[in-house]
Amino acid sequence: MAPQAGYTCDDALVMLLTAQNPGSEFSKTIRGFTTNLTILGTSLKNNTNPPYEKELGDVMNSWLQFSSSYMTNPPEEAKNDVNWVKKMSASAKLIGVIRKLVMQKEYMPAHDKVLELSSTLGAFFEGFGISDEKQMFIRASAELLDLQRFVIANDYNSAKNLKQKIKAVLEDFRLALPAEKSAQTAFDKALSVYEIVFEKIEKNEPVKTVDENIQELQLYVEQLRSLILMQEWFPKTSKIILEEK
Repeated sequence: MAPQAGYTCDDALVMLLTAQNPGSEFSKTIRGFTTNLTILGTSLKNNTNPPYEKELGDVMNSWLQFSSSYMTNPPEEAKNDVNWVKKMSASAKLIGVIRKLVMQKEYMPAHDKVLELSSTLGAFFEGFGISDEKQMFIRASAELLDLQRFVIANDYNSAKNLKQKIKAVLEDFRLALPAEKSAQTAFDKALSVYEIVFEKIEKNEPVKTVDENIQELQLYVEQLRSLILMQEWFPKTSKIILEEK
């Protein structure tokens, strides 16, 4: 059964990356910000309830809460991240652009910038000493969000440039999956959708149809991510999860 497609800033990934210390102030504030960014992005994409004053206000307020604590002082886990301030400044600039575009009622360009910002959030965890697998998850999320951003902007040439990068990420996922036939089947489904996405991009098919397939691919990748984690946490139960799909 195929997963149900839908827009995401990958809240699940942020939840995963903060799972080691979910009650910390950093974890709570970045999760709150990501959730509000997801809501704004979904509203912009679906053209629901313009002019998005509440959604934008929630993003601005949660960013203010996050940045007031961590703009120049990273959390303890990232204290050795020499690029922390640069990352925070880049995010702040993007949020300023998003706010300006929403206020000017340029909603699709604003959505594009929401996707761009979403694709960079994993960078805040680079200094946390996270595992190779979680770094792989961050890379996959960023590449797929960039792919969606380029397609929605009708920039198919830039989208094509991501083909080999995403294929490489999928191969990394394959190598990390449990050595079971059912896991290979799940991977084959993701690979099939990947091929459909880039075939449609090559054929210059309409943005809406390509975007739907990208969302489907995102959810298949999340499914693979879950299988890899289940193998790590509960080695004997990953097969059960697959059989329920």
